[in-house]
Formats: sequence, C-alpha cells, structure tokens
Amino acid sequence: MRKMLLMVSLLTLAGCGPALQWHKPNTSAEAVQLDAKECRVAARDEAFRENFLYGPPFYSFPSYGPRGLRHWRDPFYDPFFAREMREQSLQDFCLRARGYQLVPMSKQPEPQQGAPS
Repeated sequence: MRKMLLMVSLLTLAGCGPALQWHKPNTSAEAVQLDAKECRVAARDEAFRENFLYGPPFYSFPSYGPRGLRHWRDPFYDPFFAREMREQSLQDFCLRARGYQLVPMSKQPEPQQGAPS
C-alpha cells in the first residue's frame, strides 16, 4: 500500500513540471525530428532484443536472465511496462549522445538572426 501511495504522489508531482523538449543549438526542427525518430527506432529494437534474450514477454514463462526470477515473487512487476521504461531510457541516452538536452519549452533559446548589412 505504501508503494502505491508513493507512486501516486510521484506521478502527481511529475505532472506539475514544465513541458520539456529536446534542443540542440543550431539545429533545424526537421533535423530534431529525424534524430528523434532514428533514436526511437533504435531504442525500440534494442529493448525488444533485450526482452527477448532475457526472457520472453509472456507471464507464463520464467526468465533466467539478469533479473532472475524476481518478477515471480513481485506481484507488481510487469514485463511490458519494464520494456517500455527501458525503451524510453535508451531513447534518452541516444539523444543525449547526439548532443541534445531537455529544456523547458518556454526557455528555449531563440535562433540568432544574422546582423543586417
């Protein structure tokens, strides 16, 4: 019960923060979208491979990977949610490795205009 209360509290507080977006200086919106798509596809593929190698994504089969049999003792463990969380983590890592940062939407620096001649 305490875990559930803590999760609800954290999710409530997380919803109060500013909206964030990925930003990299001197990068067009099309390039940001292309990089985000490439990272999303790579993260999805890697998360699927990890999930398949370390245990099938079914509730009826045991997993003998790095997690061991932990999820058989934990009634709140959900392999589908764990894969989604891993996918998000990999996508964030990919974008950070490409030089992007998460910034609040309202504080995004404006592109600099060239000086008039």
